[in-house]
Amino acid sequence: MTQRPAEAGVTLVEMLAALAVSALIGIAGFTLLEGVLTRDAQLSGRMERIGDQDLAFQLLSADALRARRAVWSDDAGLTLSTQGAGISWRADTTGVTRRITWPDGRSITQQVLREPADIAVHDRSARAVVLGLSDAGVERIVMMPDDFAR
Repeated sequence: MTQRPAEAGVTLVEMLAALAVSALIGIAGFTLLEGVLTRDAQLSGRMERIGDQDLAFQLLSADALRARRAVWSDDAGLTLSTQGAGISWRADTTGVTRRITWPDGRSITQQVLREPADIAVHDRSARAVVLGLSDAGVERIVMMPDDFAR
């Protein structure tokens, strides 16, 4: 076997081997990046859903704390009376809505959640209300204030 002179460049075989190794590293990097981006999108969607659920729980809790009177109906849901407005909560297979009605007749309806849910009285005394999210398997019990009237 003869030796190459020191000034000689790389051979075609060496160049192809280096190119093949670089291509493999590039493909592996791209696949890894794609997996990370897909997982990030999934987690972002879950975090947004959890944030929406938490907001619904917080709103119901805040409304219950301000309530002076609560009326429960299986077909109409939960209606809370506060000093300044009436707040109605409804839940069904399309989601949870909250309607605020002021004494002068003005009202606003908010779609709090866009996922199947249900609202139910926790016990016979109606001192607690349960907001359950069917698909998530999550529920929160909200207590009514001690001084409210039924």
